[in-house]
Amino acid sequence: DLSSDRSASMAGDPAKWQALADLTFAFSAWVRREGGVLRVLDAGGAVFDPAAFATSGETQVTEQTSHPAPPVEALCPPTPLRPRGLRILVSDLLLEGDLGAPLRRLAEGAAGTVVVQLLTPAELDPESAGPMTLIDAEAHTELDVLLDRRTIAQYIERLRRHRASVETHCQRLGVGYALVTAAAPSEMIRDDLMRQGVVEPA
Repeated sequence: DLSSDRSASMAGDPAKWQALADLTFAFSAWVRREGGVLRVLDAGGAVFDPAAFATSGETQVTEQTSHPAPPVEALCPPTPLRPRGLRILVSDLLLEGDLGAPLRRLAEGAAGTVVVQLLTPAELDPESAGPMTLIDAEAHTELDVLLDRRTIAQYIERLRRHRASVETHCQRLGVGYALVTAAAPSEMIRDDLMRQGVVEPA
């Protein structure tokens, strides 16, 4: 089962949205190669036809509409998860709240669980841009900021602490974790998933 975060913060950046499509397609292909069927679940609760990813991840995923950010609890979909199977969560995890409970439910009864945190290069390493207005992708609120080196350093430190918290939760639960930078499929697989031990060469 793959839980797919399709909230506005994921859909608002074309590179991240495409990366979600490519990762879904790649995981589906790997599961089929092993004789299984990947069930794709929306973090909001919808179930998508796994056959939709048999030929083209891009078309089938990008045609889905986004929805407001789910509460952090919804990262584990309300749809009952299949027991003793592999479970994958793909999300930017840019949500407020304690991730421990939903990750615990996601991992409970699974043969293995992997959390993929998908972020864009701009989210990981923003550039100085001077005065600008930031718009919250979920709440549509605006914030005027001076995006200088000091502000960026503060943001990067907060993101580092957030990622460290996610990794700590995963380690306590025996859940795999990988940070993936939105890029071409070959780069995400080679530079992130393989390097962090999520997948291995055939």
